[in-house]
Amino acid sequence: TGDGGDELFGGYNRYLYANKFWKYIKFLNPSLKSIIVKLFLSQNNNIAKYFFEKIFKIELTNSSLEKIKYKFLKINNHKDYYNSMTNEWVSENNILNQEFNKYINYDIDEIFKAESLLFEEKMMFSDFITYLSDDILCKVDRSTMHYSLESRAPFLNKKLIESAHGLPLNYKLNNGKTKIILKEILKQYLPNKFIDRPKKGFGVPIGNLFKEELRDWTYDILSYENCKKHNLFNFKSLKYHLDNHVEGKINNQYKIWSLIQFNLWYENFHLK
Repeated sequence: TGDGGDELFGGYNRYLYANKFWKYIKFLNPSLKSIIVKLFLSQNNNIAKYFFEKIFKIELTNSSLEKIKYKFLKINNHKDYYNSMTNEWVSENNILNQEFNKYINYDIDEIFKAESLLFEEKMMFSDFITYLSDDILCKVDRSTMHYSLESRAPFLNKKLIESAHGLPLNYKLNNGKTKIILKEILKQYLPNKFIDRPKKGFGVPIGNLFKEELRDWTYDILSYENCKKHNLFNFKSLKYHLDNHVEGKINNQYKIWSLIQFNLWYENFHLK
């Protein structure tokens, strides 16, 4: 498998976005941020989209505007910015009942305090010790073991990891391009048409499914009765975000997906 390649050699788009957006956000003091939000994000969506697309040179959806509002108001440092790109549920959503907030723990604080690392390197290191192990490798291990397959991840060879961490950042990211050194090596063996292509994930249209075919199922899994069994979620916040998604006001598919997964796990395993 190719697992580890993105985290070691800068494959995720969020690494490209890091400095592109941070250079604007870091110069805005709280007062100026509030003014921008009031002037533009509170206006008609088309006006707000036009303003931010002109600044950042990217296309925005209506649901992206809520995320931009959060970024402008709440991001004050590198770690805040990283969390805004990797966490769907932020503290302002109040999704957890108050008594559970004390259990929230971040193990990446020291990484973002490291002055020897560049912003992108902090993100890559954080992804390596959290997202890679807790999500990617977990998913691969479960799916392969289910079919009695032994997967191997050559990018996670210890010597290769050490070498990758020692490489200058411009061997990985430069001029809007990712995985530079890997692509240069591949070009010695494969035509460019197989290498210089947009990154594609493995997305599933869960957002549409929650609003259509799986609407009743979604409301059932996230019902008050099911949530009350563990009492972890603030049901008022859950219902607000779920209803907004189903009504097409904002795309909350990943917020909903995480809650569904927890409730299914709790129902099927925790109570047995």
